[in-house]
Amino acid sequence: MASLIVVTSPALAAGFRLAGARTVSVRDAGEAARVIAALDAEDAGVLAIHAPYLDALPSALRRRLLAQPRPVVVAIPDGLTAEDPGQRRRRLSELLERAVGFRLRLPGEEEA
Repeated sequence: MASLIVVTSPALAAGFRLAGARTVSVRDAGEAARVIAALDAEDAGVLAIHAPYLDALPSALRRRLLAQPRPVVVAIPDGLTAEDPGQRRRRLSELLERAVGFRLRLPGEEEA
């Protein structure tokens, strides 16, 4: 059965554990890269990664993660930066495209 695996900072890990997610707590992006590279993603349907760690992954690892159909990789926003609605909409649209295999247009989205 596919599961959710969360790779996040120690400060956020407890909340995800309380929610029942399999959680891996790491201190920095380097440790996150090592953990993610070693994960057996066979049972992972979704891999949620703390956004600053995902952004700092080596480009080859990040490309490999984002190119594979499973697990679906989701960035967990750090909550420190204000994201405009257009960025949120694009992020959601990209996630949906990866999850269902084709581009969905959201209401109010311009045609490409």
